[in-house]
Amino acid sequence: MFRWKGILFLLALFGLFIILSIIFTDIWLESELEGLGNSIVGARVEIDNLDLSFTDLSISWDRLQVTNPKSTMKNMLETGNCEFDMEFLPLLSKKVIIENFAVTEVRTNTDRETDGKLSKEEKARK
Repeated sequence: MFRWKGILFLLALFGLFIILSIIFTDIWLESELEGLGNSIVGARVEIDNLDLSFTDLSISWDRLQVTNPKSTMKNMLETGNCEFDMEFLPLLSKKVIIENFAVTEVRTNTDRETDGKLSKEEKARK
């Protein structure tokens, strides 16, 4: 004697949770990586359009900017589009096979459009 309506409701709720977590994982991960980078460098680190895919085991972003903490209107490092892909099955046998690792437009000492200095709240969070 199962309550099928209750089971279907729980399955729908679980499915909605999974879909929303997949959608918002990229936003959360991008924010956490930027915060970690900010605390390590001591200046603003920005990642544009981070995309994490569990199905392809890949991560990519459109641009990464690491501000020079001594001159906050300059980037210490800036990259263009980056992609990193791995194969899944070899991971089960403790092997790592990287299919593709591409970094484009690596530049140093580039000008920033906005100041990369951290605010007092961001420094306090560090």
